[in-house]
Parts: sequence; C-alpha cells; structure tokens
Amino acid sequence: MMQEKSGYVNTARLNNSGRYAYELHLHTGEFGWCAKVPAATIVATYEALGYAGIVVTNHYFDHGFEHMPETTWAGKIDNYLRGYEAARAAVSREDFDVLLGLEIRFSENLNDYLVYGVNKEQLIAYPELYKYSPEDFRLLADELGWVFIQAHPYRKGCEVIAADSLHGVEVYNMNPRHDSRNDLALNFAKENNLLATAGSDYHQIGDEARAAVSFTERIRSSSELAAILRADYEKKQSKKVLN
Repeated sequence: MMQEKSGYVNTARLNNSGRYAYELHLHTGEFGWCAKVPAATIVATYEALGYAGIVVTNHYFDHGFEHMPETTWAGKIDNYLRGYEAARAAVSREDFDVLLGLEIRFSENLNDYLVYGVNKEQLIAYPELYKYSPEDFRLLADELGWVFIQAHPYRKGCEVIAADSLHGVEVYNMNPRHDSRNDLALNFAKENNLLATAGSDYHQIGDEARAAVSFTERIRSSSELAAILRADYEKKQSKKVLN
C-alpha cells in the first residue's frame, strides 16, 4: 500500500507502474449534511481521472439518523446508503469499483473515524454504531474484520486517541478548506506502527484527486480492502514487537 498526495494525483504514472489508485475518503450529495455533489458526477470524474475505484464514506452520526423520516433501522440504512447505491449504478467502466465505507462520529465528541470492510447486512444487524465508544468499536471491528482509522486526528476540534484503539490514522487528509496538520498524524502513525492512509476528503467540485492510496491489485469489495489493510496492520505490529 502506498499513499499519494498532491494537487492532483498522477494516476497515469500509477497505472503505468501496475498500481491501482483508490480514493479512500469521499462524500456524496445524496447523504451528506456537508457534501454537495451527486454520486453520478463523482463517479464520472474519478473514472475520467484514471482511478481504479472509490470508497464512499458518508457521515454516520447520531443527528443524521435521528432526523430521518424512516421508522425502522433497516429503512434508515436504506436512506443512508442512497449515495453509495447511486455511485454503484453510475459506473460505466468495467474496471472501476465502488466500495462501501463509513466516516463515523461517536456521540462523545467531534472526532471522526473511517471504517472499511462493512456491508449493508452488518449495518442493519448492528444498529446505532455511533453509541459505541472507540474502544468498544475497535473490538467489534476486530470481530467482524473491519478496519478502524482515525480521520484527520490533529485537525482543530479533534484529538488523537490511544494507538491501541486504532488500526491506523489518516496521515494525508487533503481537504483544501482545513488544516489537518498531516505531519503530526504521520509521525503518530510511524511512532506506533499503525496503518497510514490518505484521502481527498471530497465534498465539492475541486476536491477531487487530491490524494489516493495505491495497491498492487484491483480491489473489488470493501471486505477485500479490509483484508489487505488488516494484513498490512499485522505486519506493522509484528515489527513493533520485534523492535
């Protein structure tokens, strides 16, 4: 896994080197209290830019769900997944994949966390995940094979949590309207042998392709992504033990 960051990611260089570029932090207008762009527009943009795929990580938090009109949790999840489903329906390239993720905020504070490996059935079976503590959520993530990453941990209003409650941190958050102090996040990841991810944190036109994580193989599902990331995490942790 490699992180890429720049004004625009050079996907042609990555593709020519046999690597596949994925956007790991992205919000759609269908469900996103601060996102502005329809999923179909986003998919067309990233397909044209040469990405291999995107992970839709719409905000998952208490107020968002509490204000939904649906009366059942399954109905609320259908509402929440509108952006993800719209993105999947908009794909025109056979070699482009849309994966499901979350950006979850627990009720305790303003920290945000990226979650990879989830599926619709799990989101229905485990309701109101925002009521968990980060520590308990990490245990659930390990039980279900998810990956738990703290997003932009040094951004104003956020505070980094204990490393043993995380699989990794987002070390390059390239949202142009925030100072995420990425250098501090990168140092924290290195010091604790954690996964280090990157994302554009896409909310509006102009945010696209500011970051990517590249892999040596195509990733066709969120569970595949989580398996690759978890294997990388285990390697990093084994080095920590050896040291």
